[in-house]
Amino acid sequence: MAILIKVTGLALAGVLTVSIAPPTAGEVLNMTIASSVDLKPLEKPKTDASEGTEIACSCIKTARQAGVDIPIGTNAGDLEPNSKPEIGALILLSYPTIDHVAKILGYKAEGFLSYEGNYDHCIQGTRIIAYNDPAIRGFWKPEP
Repeated sequence: MAILIKVTGLALAGVLTVSIAPPTAGEVLNMTIASSVDLKPLEKPKTDASEGTEIACSCIKTARQAGVDIPIGTNAGDLEPNSKPEIGALILLSYPTIDHVAKILGYKAEGFLSYEGNYDHCIQGTRIIAYNDPAIRGFWKPEP
């Protein structure tokens, strides 16, 4: 099965063709991206007037800006795993001094293609997070 996903707006632009095979027992996911996406960090962080902090300086606010419905007042460490790793879900990460989230955009051979803010101080952009990254504590998406 192939799915075409058009990503537009803010820092994201491109079309993904994702081939999906249903996961087998004990396998996380077997997905590959068949075409590339041009994803670039925002040139200038925007400000979230309701909370008064630059969006790029918060992984939670960046995820909200990218369309993930996270309740106001929630910190990355407050989110409990409730999902499989799927496009649009958040990767929950726990580093020695801070918790962090990144939105799953797709799958590469070497790991999750993610979009995030504040992994590097006050910068939004994409990176690959290895499937076996020891910082991954689970995955989260809003309850329907």
